[in-house]
Amino acid sequence: MKPQLYIHIGFPKTGTSTIQKFFCAHKAELEKAGIFYPTPLLGPMLAGHQGHCSLGENDSPLRHDIVPWTAYQKAYLDQLLAAKCKIHILSAEVLPYDAPANLSTFRNDFQIKIICFFRNIFDFIVSGNKQVIKEGLRQDIFTYYLYRNFHILARVEEYINFFGLENCIFLNFDKIKKDGNIIDAFFKTIHADFDYSRYRVENDNVTPPDAANMFLYQLSFLPFSFAEWAVVRNEILAMDLSAWRDFRCTLLPAWVFNLDDEARQAIGRQGQLLQDPHWYDATLKRGEELAAIPNHDLPPRIQHDIFNRLSEKARAILARHWPGAAQVNPAKPLLPSMEHMGQDAFELLKKLHQGYTISIGNVLHLQNKLNKEAERERERERERERACMAATPAGAGVILSQLRACCASLFSAHARQAYAIRQSGLFNIPWYLERNADVARAAIDPVWHYVRYGAREGRDPAPWFSTRAYGRANPDVLKDGLNPFYHYICHGKAEGRQLA
Repeated sequence: MKPQLYIHIGFPKTGTSTIQKFFCAHKAELEKAGIFYPTPLLGPMLAGHQGHCSLGENDSPLRHDIVPWTAYQKAYLDQLLAAKCKIHILSAEVLPYDAPANLSTFRNDFQIKIICFFRNIFDFIVSGNKQVIKEGLRQDIFTYYLYRNFHILARVEEYINFFGLENCIFLNFDKIKKDGNIIDAFFKTIHADFDYSRYRVENDNVTPPDAANMFLYQLSFLPFSFAEWAVVRNEILAMDLSAWRDFRCTLLPAWVFNLDDEARQAIGRQGQLLQDPHWYDATLKRGEELAAIPNHDLPPRIQHDIFNRLSEKARAILARHWPGAAQVNPAKPLLPSMEHMGQDAFELLKKLHQGYTISIGNVLHLQNKLNKEAERERERERERERACMAATPAGAGVILSQLRACCASLFSAHARQAYAIRQSGLFNIPWYLERNADVARAAIDPVWHYVRYGAREGRDPAPWFSTRAYGRANPDVLKDGLNPFYHYICHGKAEGRQLA
């Protein structure tokens, strides 16, 4: 008979980090009790995520890793086979979004059971969006909730079809969080005889207070460099803001709480899998409760309290990007209003935070996907030719060519210049928009406008830098066809070049 392997496909924000950290911290004690959890092999983006097993093809940390995901699986399989235990466990947070067939590596040697925790979709999205803010993933703040319906079940039905419903165990995270302990629930599920009560169970990955979330959310409208954002964010997350615990927010638009038929069916399916006749109604009730929480700017007194606790360095960063941070009247707000999120501003923000602040790792991941799709498209074209089909490009091919062009633009000289200028934190966006009303009216990304058109037209990126004067003082820059401000940031400053 094959040994038992429990694979925990951990939806985000369902206690996964707590489970993984406990297993990793008490690995030796678990093995004495006949329970084996492998030593996690961490990709470069997971150094601080103790206990996570990098298992899946879509495991985002592996996108930044030269080691293929299959190599991680092989290493885990070797550990599992070498263990002399009755029960074996693997846990990975991204697996609900991965193809279950990718776990075939373990099927020949183990009897597999899948463990999955469901959380009501509304708390899931609210908590997940706040996690995005906490992690500083500003490009995702305005898009995370767009995939609400997919987050409800992800690829759970595929797991059921692949492993069989009898080998899939579904648990109610909401009930466990309210009435019990997630470690206790896990051990009961796998029928393990382990006295976890002797050990401290830490609730890992706690969501920051809503006051901190809203402060960071309102700052997300400003073009900080990644380094600047990290300075401000880390200081705010370290603050004790319990005095402002009454401030509440969800940071989600109202439509997220209005379910369509697809979402309702998926929630109903969750209830069936949990064998909980009250799940659907309880989920809708929770959505109504969260929808009733107003989303409005952080009150000025809270803004000033948090701002005054920041270091001089962090306050200087805010003042550099937002002139309002210089005022000291406690009755007036310091931060940009979240009401800036009108339709036009929303489109501008998506360009600001997704177009050219996206990480190079994600760009390379996209490029890899496009290359694979291009090869599939070429094969389809060859099949069409063999079948003497019409040579008119298919719609998918047209879309693919557009995607290729879009991806290529990310590697263009203009894109590199815009990225470097934005990262420097020296481009004064409020000042540029105030001086160039045509750019503000057109809702164009100001950095992108300056790189493409503004520098050539003699517009200035900040009050202290003259594009034309720098060009006159450094004629070799213009001779080489370089953007003056980009040259100053990347070369001129270090070389001691004259500004005028």
